[in-house]
Amino acid sequence: MRIGGFQKLSLLDYPGKLSAIIFTLGCNFRCPFCYVPHLVLHNRMLRQLISDGLVDYVEMDLKAPLEFNKYNRAVGGVLTEEIFKNIRESVKMLLTSSIDYEFRTTLVKELHTKEDILEICRSIKGARRYYLQNFRRTGLYVGGKELTPFKEKEIKEILEAGRRFVNITYRG
Repeated sequence: MRIGGFQKLSLLDYPGKLSAIIFTLGCNFRCPFCYVPHLVLHNRMLRQLISDGLVDYVEMDLKAPLEFNKYNRAVGGVLTEEIFKNIRESVKMLLTSSIDYEFRTTLVKELHTKEDILEICRSIKGARRYYLQNFRRTGLYVGGKELTPFKEKEIKEILEAGRRFVNITYRG
């Protein structure tokens, strides 16, 4: 849970009781009447953290190639153009920043092909670190669908081809 704010005392939000409110960051909805847009669309947060010297290392998941439809599919169809723009800007920022970082992708057969991962490698060419991690079956998935990990042989092929573009490693 990412906490975006805290109100120590509310006399209205829990009828008949004193309460405190914790505001969490991020929301799938974009209600035009939202009164806390700074919590919903917490833009260029990464830029602020880096410029304020508040982070030493950044880990960023790349869910799919940096193409809107593929990325949207990988994140459950809730991507907006604005959020996607922020993702692309974050990648670019890390690639050009002095902050230490890594990118990573969880490999899922239903969402990725070898070419998809190589497309990611090309888009982060020269990145300091790019880790692949294979999907692990746990039985609990948001979409309720059966998902499949990659085979070790397929991962080795991706690693060999991807090394032309980026420092890619498999976390098995």
